[in-house]
Amino acid sequence: MNARQTHSDEPSTSIDVAPPSRSSRTTGWMSLIRKFRIRFRLMDMLWLALVSALLILWYKDHQSLANQIASVNTRSNWSIQQVLGQPDTPRAGDFGTAWASSLQDSGVEWLVVEFPRSVDVAKIQIEETYNPGAVNRVCSVDFTGRETEIWSGKDPTAVGSSRGSSMIVPSQTINSRRLKIYLDSANVLGWNEIDAIALHGTDGSIQWATDAWASSSFGSNQRLPSLFWP
Repeated sequence: MNARQTHSDEPSTSIDVAPPSRSSRTTGWMSLIRKFRIRFRLMDMLWLALVSALLILWYKDHQSLANQIASVNTRSNWSIQQVLGQPDTPRAGDFGTAWASSLQDSGVEWLVVEFPRSVDVAKIQIEETYNPGAVNRVCSVDFTGRETEIWSGKDPTAVGSSRGSSMIVPSQTINSRRLKIYLDSANVLGWNEIDAIALHGTDGSIQWATDAWASSSFGSNQRLPSLFWP
């Protein structure tokens, strides 16, 4: 028997590889689907965040432009728009460059003023230019309109003064960009006129009001919204 025959007579060995079962194929597909789902969820979240950011920027720019246009078109004498920006009433007296309520000595009057950004409030500056001394309460206002009282008491500018710059220090630490100023106009005779309101932050910043609403106004006014932009 030759070598070739001997080799051919040896028993052959082979390994049978079974095809993957249906269950293992299904498990693989499910794993792949889960990975794609997670990836799509993350992409959806990123797109949503991007779209939200763009909408916020658009809204702020739109509001700023709308406020500027409204200020130009409706800045009538003694209107609510007169409290916006820095003081511009030259001297004490009954000037249309300040806000005044629709009636004098009418009881409780108020103004809501808004500033560009939230800060930890250090003090509130109220420029009173005619019959000052009526301010008796200040509240912080959140985006839902909820009020938190941060000061109440006697106006730092005495009744009978020709004009005054009332500096009010809050009784508690609070972060805010929106304030409500109350006036007890019945106890200070005549129209109690306010030229401007500033928000001083603990970071040293000074912001003048960029939007405002009032309980009433001798000039034009605007309706207080039920919700504010945060």
